[in-house]
Amino acid sequence: MNIRDFEYLIAVDELKNFSKASQKCFISQPALSQQIRKIEELLGFNIFERDKKNIITTLKGREVIKYAKLIYNSYQQVKQISKGEISLKIGLIPTICPYLLPLIVAKLNQDLPNIRFYFLELKTKELLDKLQAGEIDVGIFAYFSNLTNHKLNYSKLYDEEFFLTLPSNSKLTEEDFPNIIAQKQLILLEEGNCMSDNIKDICSIYDQNSFNNFYATNIETVKNMIKIGNGAALLPKLACLNEKDLTFIKFKNKKTREIGMISRQNFAQNDILQKITQIIQNII
Repeated sequence: MNIRDFEYLIAVDELKNFSKASQKCFISQPALSQQIRKIEELLGFNIFERDKKNIITTLKGREVIKYAKLIYNSYQQVKQISKGEISLKIGLIPTICPYLLPLIVAKLNQDLPNIRFYFLELKTKELLDKLQAGEIDVGIFAYFSNLTNHKLNYSKLYDEEFFLTLPSNSKLTEEDFPNIIAQKQLILLEEGNCMSDNIKDICSIYDQNSFNNFYATNIETVKNMIKIGNGAALLPKLACLNEKDLTFIKFKNKKTREIGMISRQNFAQNDILQKITQIIQNII
């Protein structure tokens, strides 16, 4: 097998269509199909199940594709190094990405001018999947102990404070927080969002687990709901910067979430990660 074979496998897996995959790889469809069949014969099992309408990656095929992506992406990095270029793909979760990036991008480009940065907004599970498949190099996310394993390197970046967020004309205070929860005024993000898990943990301290019936898809929607007087929220500090149309209340006993950086154990550019960490920590 050679690097082109890995490219063919990845294309068919992603597009689930031999015609589209052949166009992407600049090869004829019969030649692509023949090469995939040769790879399967070499391995001794089918990577794809095929019929006239569908292409499905088999269980063993998924394992092959996982390693094919790692090898192919590593090859691309080696090519970039040989040309004197380095690119870095960084995934960030949606509750961090739009608020952290504007603060750090200029400094990253200034201090690391030889690196081409690519930023992707990804939910936590997708971020971890793409990281382990080699599709991104680094992840920035909210830390939970069950999200890391021995194949990944994790380092803390900072603790981000949560503010109680209310309409601009609200007279409520920190002491009203338990009542806000009990009256189901607290808005969460949709199920599966890790920030909602942070907030549920905070609320459990008050023996409360009642929330608004409205679940938002993103922080900006939460803000807009609060502006029209529909509920309250716990929002992370960076999402509250330069926002004048809401009231933000700090807790005397700070409520925080841990933000960290994660990469693969075999990632070779640890000096770059250390520089990025330093830049973020200095700014935050």
